[in-house]
Amino acid sequence: VNTPTPIGTSQRSAKKPRVSSAELSSLLRNGPNGGIELAPRRSTRKAGTEASVIGGKYPTRKRVCTDQAENGNDSTDKKASSLLAAVVRRSTSRSSTQSGRDAKRDSKSPAAAAKSTPVTIAEEIRRNSGGERHCAVKSCSKLAAGSKASWMCKAHFNESIDNAATDGAVGSTAASAASRSTRSSSSTHVVVGVTSVTVGGKDEWSATKEALLPAAAAATFSNSAFAATAKKPSARTEPDFDKLEPLGKPETLPKFPDTGKCEWSFEQETRVLYANFCLGKHERVHPVDYKFLTKMMELDHVSVVSEGLVDELNPSLWNLRFIAGLAGDEYCHRVRRFSRQIVAESELTRDASALNSAEDGSATTKYFVTHKEEKMNISMKLSDFFSYLAQRRACLERIASDREEKGLDPVNPSSPDDDRVGRAEGGEESFTFTSHDGKELSVNVVNDVLYLIDYDMVKLLPSLHEDFATAFKAKDFLPGGGECMMNNINVNGRPSMGPNFYVTPPASFTAFHQDGHGTVDSCHVCLSGHNEVVMLRRMPEDNKLHAMSILSGDSEDGDSSYNALYGLPHLDGLSHFPLWPTKEAIEKCADMNYAPSVFILSPGQMLHINKGRLHAFRKLSSFALPSFDCHAELRAQVLKKSENPWVEQRCVSVAWDWEFKGVTAEGINRELVSTLECSKLNREHNVQSLAVPETSILFMARRYVSEYEQQLSQIPDGHQNEAVLAVRSTETYASTADSESNGGDATTSPSAPSSLQVLRGLLPSLSYVVDRHKKAHENAKQMEANGDEKRKVSVAPRPDAWEPPDKAGIDPWGHGDMSCKGCGAEISQCYMHCDGCEKLLSQDFNICVDCHSTRQYECFRQVNPVNDRRHASVNHVGNMKYDRKGGCPCKNGPKCKVCTYCLGCSCRCHKSFTMHLRFMSIEDEETLLQRVADAVGSCALPPDATLARLVDDEEFVDAAGA
Repeated sequence: VNTPTPIGTSQRSAKKPRVSSAELSSLLRNGPNGGIELAPRRSTRKAGTEASVIGGKYPTRKRVCTDQAENGNDSTDKKASSLLAAVVRRSTSRSSTQSGRDAKRDSKSPAAAAKSTPVTIAEEIRRNSGGERHCAVKSCSKLAAGSKASWMCKAHFNESIDNAATDGAVGSTAASAASRSTRSSSSTHVVVGVTSVTVGGKDEWSATKEALLPAAAAATFSNSAFAATAKKPSARTEPDFDKLEPLGKPETLPKFPDTGKCEWSFEQETRVLYANFCLGKHERVHPVDYKFLTKMMELDHVSVVSEGLVDELNPSLWNLRFIAGLAGDEYCHRVRRFSRQIVAESELTRDASALNSAEDGSATTKYFVTHKEEKMNISMKLSDFFSYLAQRRACLERIASDREEKGLDPVNPSSPDDDRVGRAEGGEESFTFTSHDGKELSVNVVNDVLYLIDYDMVKLLPSLHEDFATAFKAKDFLPGGGECMMNNINVNGRPSMGPNFYVTPPASFTAFHQDGHGTVDSCHVCLSGHNEVVMLRRMPEDNKLHAMSILSGDSEDGDSSYNALYGLPHLDGLSHFPLWPTKEAIEKCADMNYAPSVFILSPGQMLHINKGRLHAFRKLSSFALPSFDCHAELRAQVLKKSENPWVEQRCVSVAWDWEFKGVTAEGINRELVSTLECSKLNREHNVQSLAVPETSILFMARRYVSEYEQQLSQIPDGHQNEAVLAVRSTETYASTADSESNGGDATTSPSAPSSLQVLRGLLPSLSYVVDRHKKAHENAKQMEANGDEKRKVSVAPRPDAWEPPDKAGIDPWGHGDMSCKGCGAEISQCYMHCDGCEKLLSQDFNICVDCHSTRQYECFRQVNPVNDRRHASVNHVGNMKYDRKGGCPCKNGPKCKVCTYCLGCSCRCHKSFTMHLRFMSIEDEETLLQRVADAVGSCALPPDATLARLVDDEEFVDAAGA
């Protein structure tokens, strides 16, 4: 009989240990700089089949199988890991011509042969299961010298460095090993394969690289696609928090409108603005209230909470029984597990002053129930998840009843021993389910809180998505809606942003983060349960880092591995999260004018989260909080009002990302520039942005300048101002003159900004974007004229969008392949297309102009999903070192039919690139900019400090490149 494997424990057979990634990582990891850590498995990518918006259908191609995983893993770290893995393997196994002779000699010596044998997973578990770390070289019984010795004893570690230093260059075996090493961790330290060793941490990186890489390999490393991994962290110095001045004080809010359709209130202390809409069935938001709401959403120091916008949802559809019948057999692969812990009060904060203020002088230690997020995602059927919820509720109600009968607190234990009262000894608390790979797993329904996150309603729950979109009374706030920057981009050209479905018992949480790494807004609608929220204002990066050091209580001896700015809150492999903020930490943030909002989001309420604002969520549970917790009093008030505070209320939410464009010229400018700056910072930190700001800016400019010109009857090139509607139009669409004479805006809606106001806010960012594209195009033409034979650059004769859809090699109107394969940056207009991948592999390998200018294409990148061979006819190989044609001694030919060089060691095709323009020519971009400038005239906005900083950075990069 097969016994289900409890989540988080290992199950070993008598013959060969079989462990999961989570179990192995738990057994072998020891601190941030040592141990072996497995990276999460990369999700399989499928070929896109998006149809064009202009009629025809673009041919489908298989996507390039890149090293960047869907959850945001850093591909450049992986390449660095692969090269180091190759060097270490070479130094230990000696797989060159000389190593063949050494192996033959070593075969006479069993001890020497044993030392060169790679260590297996089973061997590592056997050696380290007792808690002691032994040398990674097999048959060596000495203890490892620590993380700097990379799990080797001192003698073997020094020997491996000496061998690597005398090798001269990385050989073909090392190169093939590097190509096979496609999975590694995205953390700050460098991790190599399971049979290799971990080399260095963030403080040892430079020294380790110089020690392990010979001169030739180090030179190649500095010009490769992952060179940015080693250089970029040192490019930015850590901010001096002591020198930071408080931000400017938030502005005073204007007078609230009084339409009788909305009750407005503002809590000065928490910076929360409440809008309680009192609307009848099918009644829309009053235009005056809507206009005021959108203007308040521009303020990044106010948290806007709206109520009454989702009152018309169909209750028969929003029911767990219906959802289970609709999609119960579908697997959910994003289920997080939070394990229950009974901890002393002192373990819930690193803030000593907060702890001292909570002590009442008694000698009794206070204990609290808390939960810790575990590392790995769980895959389970939706119906199994709902069954888990039912079983958990039944168990908790029985335990609370038993404790109450014995005169104990129903939910809050006074000690770890007291927590065992009422608990079942048998299998009542065990829930068994089958994962997607057929394994039987089990969780404890009391100890384990499961959180279903990011369940795509558009794809997986279309009935609920349709009902939500119909009933929601602020449709313009949805992705691609009227208030969204992406409104003028076709549906297939937008990134997927939801809405998504979230279900969990209370007590789970989402650590501090900024949505889309600061590039997108989000809306969170609470349908059931309560959410405890902490949110800060939008601010510069140094202030964000300062705020996180305050809120998380991190100190020199604390854990600061979680990256709230450029990490993901529910990423596989994470195990260390900042503690929940204390009251004193919130006060410190308020003193710096970070405008912290501490509040509870209740059922029926919607929270708008501005782009770039750090925030955290925690589901309100019935457990008591220590007095220093920033939500202690707010939670106590909610539980006091509840009839049965110890009965769990399931937390159900709907959330989505979008790009709020703003409604005033100044607000639009701030929103656009903020997104551009965060996108630039994300590229510097090797994380992919979710937003597509440059594409949005181009199409916003096209739409609003055309609208403005039509309204003024200034249609260029002889086009007649002739309506194409043969049907009766409504009076909602007013002309500019009519609207301005009535004191309003020219718009299709009484609350939207006029086209002129949008163009005023748009012009600074549009100038920045067009100037970048113009410079990139001019540089490409200059490189084409120079005629470099080794690194050819050509310029496509016409934009991709001008090609017939049935003959085009790529769909410019889709979103699937329009991000850089090197850094993940948005490809809005100009991009470099690898000629070798196109001609030899019939694949698309597109990178941004910045990655091309730094030669980050000179690397190996697996394009073939089933073959990792380092060969120009199989994968992208942009770092070949030789110039050999016919009769090549590598015997890995034949010669390339395009460049005539050997395909195995010298092909130049993957260093040859063609610059493509996606939508329009550079001349058309300049004409668009001029049309916008003419429309704005003398009404242009004053210079923006943030945009000026971006322009200065561009000029600095250009000067450095020159």
